[in-house]
Amino acid sequence: AQEVHLKLRTWLKANVSEAVANSTRIIYGGSVTGGTCKELAS
Repeated sequence: AQEVHLKLRTWLKANVSEAVANSTRIIYGGSVTGGTCKELAS
């Protein structure tokens, strides 16, 4: 999920503005499974 957030913020910064990239709330957690839930919760 963190990789997706970074890619989205990078795109926003390059195509819109740094202010928008920094202030946009991104709600994406990726797939949650028994193996990934601990990492996502941290």
